[in-house]
Amino acid sequence: MAISIPDFFRFAADNVDLLEEIYETEEIDDAALAYNIARFRRPNSPSAETTKRQLFALGILEPTAESETRYEMLSYLRDVFDWLLKRQQILGGHVLAAYLSELIDSVDALSEQRKTKNAAAVRRILVSVTDLIDRMRRFGTAHREAVTTEAQRLRAVTEPLSPTERFGVVSYIWERLLVHLRELIDTKGRFTSRLNSLEHLLSDAEETFRSDLVISRNLARAKAKLRRMQQTVLDAHHQSLVEISPLYERMRKESLWARGASTALMLARESGVASLKLEDRLGIVESRSQQQYGNDRLLARIAEITKYDDSDTVTLPKRKPVAPLEIISRNEFVQALRAAAPINDVLTFILEMWPNLPTKELLRLYLSVRMGRLGRIEFYRGGSKDYHLPRLTIQAWPISLKAPR
Repeated sequence: MAISIPDFFRFAADNVDLLEEIYETEEIDDAALAYNIARFRRPNSPSAETTKRQLFALGILEPTAESETRYEMLSYLRDVFDWLLKRQQILGGHVLAAYLSELIDSVDALSEQRKTKNAAAVRRILVSVTDLIDRMRRFGTAHREAVTTEAQRLRAVTEPLSPTERFGVVSYIWERLLVHLRELIDTKGRFTSRLNSLEHLLSDAEETFRSDLVISRNLARAKAKLRRMQQTVLDAHHQSLVEISPLYERMRKESLWARGASTALMLARESGVASLKLEDRLGIVESRSQQQYGNDRLLARIAEITKYDDSDTVTLPKRKPVAPLEIISRNEFVQALRAAAPINDVLTFILEMWPNLPTKELLRLYLSVRMGRLGRIEFYRGGSKDYHLPRLTIQAWPISLKAPR
């Protein structure tokens, strides 16, 4: 039986504090539930028994798998609270890979139905493809917010964690989640290539069903959602790297210092300070409170220095003027892109336009286009090529830029 939407939201509005308390508790028994209902009860609230009955009738609580007298909040409602309180779970590349696998099946089915011009089947498949694209976009948004929240929590040092434990948390996020996700959505990864294939397929289907206004409009909407989702996932992953990368390096150093200090203290306690061999490890030299000279040559040299005459002046050569570092501003770069658009190979265009720029500046300009911040890009399907930079040769897939923004 369907749940009444007005009844659900009316009950949620009247019992916000109770629902948040249940959310914060993994499981709750009869006694704790009755206590919290009475605790948050208002003068005009219904009876405690009625409130408890509504919690189950509206699909908010259900018995746990272990006991009929212990209850838990349903997972769909817990996901809503996670989203509202920015407590999403950090998900790795395996989740996006599962979405991608499902998307590949839908693309194959859509391709077959386009060839046979089966309009009814195309409509059904488009509903599934659009829903899947929306779920992938929500994954990207939730992933970014979860990583940002976790990074802020670790920087705030609100929990009594040792440097080694804190590094363990960051290391898990970096090595087990972000690195695998980066391999999936990299330039040569399946994510980018499959989405490009789907976009081409949607364009071909739009041309095939041009006479059917409903399908044509749905195909155009699916293409727009696809581009937005791809940009959301790429931006979310880039933002996650920006949040975690410096935190990972800092906590890795702190962890190494903590491990080294702990090991040194343990050795000093068990075998004495002499076992650390600080003189050999740190280069500590022996010092004396009073200088002693036992070498006549050294005494003669000191006497010679005391009679030094600085009347002879030495003229130092003049420094050659240093050429100012050439940096291309964003406005100048965007104007150049617009003047040359459409651009079939962005990196070749940059090398020809500014051949004397430092390598670091050339790559900075290329990366600003590669991240999609200056307009929608497309990757060349024919494979990678070599680019010869000053004192450096790199290999990358050519990217094209149609309309810079």
